Amino acid sequence: MIASADVAIIDRQGAVTYAQLRARIERVRGALERRGVRSGDAVLIVTANERESVVAYNATVELGAMAVLSQVGSGARELRAACASTNPVLVLVSPPAATSDLALPVGIPMAAIAELDGEPAAARTVVDPDARRLVIFTSGTTSEPKGVIHSARSLRAATENFQALLELAAEDRVFLVSPLASITGVLQALELAPLVGAGAVLESDFDAERSLDLLISARATAYGGPDLVLDRMLGVARRRGVGVPIRIAALGGTMLRRELIDVAERNFGIRVVRVYGSSEAPCSTGTRPTETEAVRLVDEGMPRPGVELRLAADGQLLVRGPHLFVGYVGVSGGEPRVDGWFPTGDEAEITDGRLRVIGRLKDVVSRNGKKISLAEVEDAFVAASGLTDCAAFGVADIDTGERVAVAVHAPSGTEIDVPVVLGAMEVQGLARWKLPESIVRFGDALPVTATGKIQRRALHEDGEILWRADRLHRRD
Repeated sequence: MIASADVAIIDRQGAVTYAQLRARIERVRGALERRGVRSGDAVLIVTANERESVVAYNATVELGAMAVLSQVGSGARELRAACASTNPVLVLVSPPAATSDLALPVGIPMAAIAELDGEPAAARTVVDPDARRLVIFTSGTTSEPKGVIHSARSLRAATENFQALLELAAEDRVFLVSPLASITGVLQALELAPLVGAGAVLESDFDAERSLDLLISARATAYGGPDLVLDRMLGVARRRGVGVPIRIAALGGTMLRRELIDVAERNFGIRVVRVYGSSEAPCSTGTRPTETEAVRLVDEGMPRPGVELRLAADGQLLVRGPHLFVGYVGVSGGEPRVDGWFPTGDEAEITDGRLRVIGRLKDVVSRNGKKISLAEVEDAFVAASGLTDCAAFGVADIDTGERVAVAVHAPSGTEIDVPVVLGAMEVQGLARWKLPESIVRFGDALPVTATGKIQRRALHEDGEILWRADRLHRRD
């Protein structure tokens, strides 16, 4: 392991310095240029949490092209949708993805990132800070993933907001287990770490035991991501009777458990700060490391510089500021913003300028920190099973935070071959980790609102369980 502060990346292959990373980026940038990638083009990068994905991102955006990110393990439906909405001139693939398994539209050239090599590009491209730099996909209330567009300027504003919370220095190393293709991965590993000269520790395959080993050996000092993941690693550390090098952790979400915060702060000396944001409005608010515990841990904190908050009539949080996304792929004008205000889909309260998020208005489940659109799962289940009187809903889960279940209103005796249905959903292109983990039969009609919409919050697993995933063989 390289011990200097010049380390840029530590992944499962070892460590890379900033000088080594820069040389690699220059060679890949030259290779992309010779393949005809130009400013304004879209390049789809199928990423993993490893160095070559970082190289591909930087090489792409330094040419003035737009990096369209999708994580390894994305379903065929998501990849096809990404191609259809952005029309990439090239698809770059990171191991362990196999190009033959991606099922992309015919005619789009693909290349393995590790095989791109050559002479550095002749000169740097002058890039407009307001040009489209990045597209990431997020699951919303609709069944189709939405492509969220950011510019260099919006990303810089969001990154500076995050830096104010973490207060990173060049000696720090950020431990990243969230997908590189998520806004969390982009801000921490692709934007913030290089901004301050810190290192990024990239975990590609989370396992509490092995990931803790990597965190300790890499001497990671900062963490930002799912609280459940941190909880699992600290649980292993307690059983082993060892400490961890993390000094600060940025956690978000309304389901933060007080027990985790207490363990992190009192047992391991980790300073916890809370952060609120989304793919569209990253790092909108946060608490500060210098605040007292009584202030720092009770809400989502104050808006960051330039960020404005207000509440709609129904209590929905609206956000405005320089960190907001440019717009959605295929939608002009940055809709659904009105007068610059972005509706977050979250119910909230604002007291003395401080934000407290009550809960989600959107139909989204967060499983191991990954967002799953319930509408997307529901549509896939209907298409695979032929059963139309059904609804996907979220269930609290001690292992994953939340998971997806499907409620079915079907006459007693109706046969549902669940493994066949799940297999068909995957063939349709639904990612494996989005598949439902239980199927529940409702004898009565599914609960609906006055307008006929399913009341997902009224669904539960108290009915007849037709099928439940074997907890010894849970999906990633």
